[in-house]
Amino acid sequence: MTFKQFLLASSLFIAMESNVLANEVENRIHSSSNDAEEYNGRVSLSSSDLELTQDGNKQQIVGLHFSSLNIPKNATITKAYLQFEVDETSSEATSLIIHGEKSTHALTFTSSSNNISARSKTSTFVTWNPEVWNNKGEQSDAQQSSDIHTIIQELVNQETWNSNSPMVFIISGNGKRIAKSYDGQASLAPLLHIEFEDNENNDETPIIEPPVNNSSNIIESRINANSDDAEESSTKVSLGSSDLELIQDGNKQQIVGLRFNTLNIPKNANITEAYIQFEVDETSSEATTLTIHGEKVASALTFTSSSANISSRAKTTSLVNWSPLVWNTKGVNYKETQQTSNLHSIVQELVNQNSWSSGNAMAFIITGEGKRIAKSYDGKSTSAPLLHIEYDTNSSTTIIPEDNTTIVPPLSAHTIQVPSDYTTLQDAIENAQDGDTILLAPGIYDNLNEIVILQNNLTIASYYHTTGNESYINNTILRGTGDKEHRIFDGSRTAGASENIKFIGFTVENSGKFVTFTYGNENLVDHCNINGIKRDAISFDTEAGGKVFHCIINKSGDDAIDIDTKLKGNFEFGYNQIIDTHDDGIEIHQWEDPKGKIVNTMHYNIHDNIIRNSGKDGIQLIDFHDKTNREFSITNNTISNCGQVGVGMIYEVSQHEETDFEGTDMKELVVVSGNTFDHNLYHLLGGDNMRVYNNHFSNAIEVAIKRVKGDSIIENNTFSNNVRDFENSNN
Repeated sequence: MTFKQFLLASSLFIAMESNVLANEVENRIHSSSNDAEEYNGRVSLSSSDLELTQDGNKQQIVGLHFSSLNIPKNATITKAYLQFEVDETSSEATSLIIHGEKSTHALTFTSSSNNISARSKTSTFVTWNPEVWNNKGEQSDAQQSSDIHTIIQELVNQETWNSNSPMVFIISGNGKRIAKSYDGQASLAPLLHIEFEDNENNDETPIIEPPVNNSSNIIESRINANSDDAEESSTKVSLGSSDLELIQDGNKQQIVGLRFNTLNIPKNANITEAYIQFEVDETSSEATTLTIHGEKVASALTFTSSSANISSRAKTTSLVNWSPLVWNTKGVNYKETQQTSNLHSIVQELVNQNSWSSGNAMAFIITGEGKRIAKSYDGKSTSAPLLHIEYDTNSSTTIIPEDNTTIVPPLSAHTIQVPSDYTTLQDAIENAQDGDTILLAPGIYDNLNEIVILQNNLTIASYYHTTGNESYINNTILRGTGDKEHRIFDGSRTAGASENIKFIGFTVENSGKFVTFTYGNENLVDHCNINGIKRDAISFDTEAGGKVFHCIINKSGDDAIDIDTKLKGNFEFGYNQIIDTHDDGIEIHQWEDPKGKIVNTMHYNIHDNIIRNSGKDGIQLIDFHDKTNREFSITNNTISNCGQVGVGMIYEVSQHEETDFEGTDMKELVVVSGNTFDHNLYHLLGGDNMRVYNNHFSNAIEVAIKRVKGDSIIENNTFSNNVRDFENSNN
């Protein structure tokens, strides 16, 4: 045997031993119906270019369809990107969001209304801040999207995926980059590049997944907003720095905060490794010793510019020390030098909390001495800090029939199944204990009326919760009685009961309200489609806080989300679609606090939502004039076609903006950043302590920004085609 033959034989042996084959596929848009643009529900299939996403005064959504990809089910996706070619030069600051369509039979686009925006999106998304496109005809790294392998991994892991399934990508955001389309020049239309590994013995239609113990999982999350990395010096917090000084900044000793969201780690998972990866922004060689804590909270809120917003956060008992080596070379992100010590003990403490649930966010707080200077989100978003976590889980047998109609989900000692354990949901709730999970099999649960939940930390979910299969959302239906005065679920008015209730993965219809939460700060509605509720769809009352994520709330008779909590609670509403609400999309009634009982600041974080066609306001803040200990962050939302105001602040006594639209002198801090406002009567009607920056305001029927004054700051926004851009504001 020659040496060359030996090498060939050895490589074949290694390939057979590892049972993994590396593959690449590329697919280019190949018809007019494969790339499309949507504005205000209207879809165009034949544009000579693709505006990502600003087209004149229109903020649009772009859809891309790729077929014949030949990627096996459950292949390991190692790298993927979209490649564009410049059709017109552009230099505006641009921030794009890429989702996949959560389907295994994604159709090509049609001109029917909302044919792009109405498609079901992946829970995974990727942000892309493209560089300036200076040269027409260029097709280089600058026109290559961020790595989208996580989106594709979610698609090929679907139970019904097969190697011939197509993929659709949906692009939204702010700014403008203009790319070639199929109709402009077919040979230069967008191209999808995917790299993957395939197990040769992989069975594409498994019937039974055997029990797996200590199955290894890896997730990564990168800072994806300028409010998720922050620096604090002498209690003053900065959100917009172009770098992160760890820890010495000139003569200032500061604290650095990092927040990573949508971490799909099960409660009590065994964390085996975790670290934060930085990239060098400036070289430094000083002796440096850093201390890293986590924020001891179930889901960390994004940072704000309020005083001591990093240092005042509760810290984990666990801490990790890190003494980084010298950073000699700008732009590197080596494991040995820019990767922290193992943070698994901190992450373990966080996921072991009773109120932790998959999808929550984590924040890390860094203190110490010395100096290392890393890239920040504002400096270069694709090089912002990245969190890497590896964990093991124990799971039971999951049976997946070929017809996908029935599934036996993983069980635990505290899981109640309906109808196998109890025939009705009411019986299951009456017999549940604190901390239990009630799983509902697919079906219609009818005539549900005023079910009072007394337990704490109770989860009520469809099989979506245990499988990630979105078909269970549409096939597990909760229906009320049709009486507008009734709700399906209600919380107890007795303190200590009904805390932290979670509803996951349902279609809800035919009721006065869906749910009223009354106590607890970790209540949750996640991945629910809520249709035609006659009054408020979701209410927070008494002392309740919580989250609403990934929901579609359509045609609510009053408000989609109503907050009437008085003196307690934190709130986060993200990635929702709130459409055709009769009154307000989100209404927040602040209530006065004359005795200063709000000791811990109440935070309201509203981000990455689409709010469209509200009869009155997209988001309404009702004020009492006196300043209370509340702060608001309204970021990266698209708010359009509202009958009155996109984001409106009004005084409690009148609650009738239509009489004069005078706004209010609201004193609470309100940050409005990165949003798109389009075709509202007024876009922003405001108060005296606002931070308004990096928004796009277009097509205001009356005024884009009215009565934003006092200590408010308005900067770095763009305006187009408004009747008036400003009135009585600090412009």
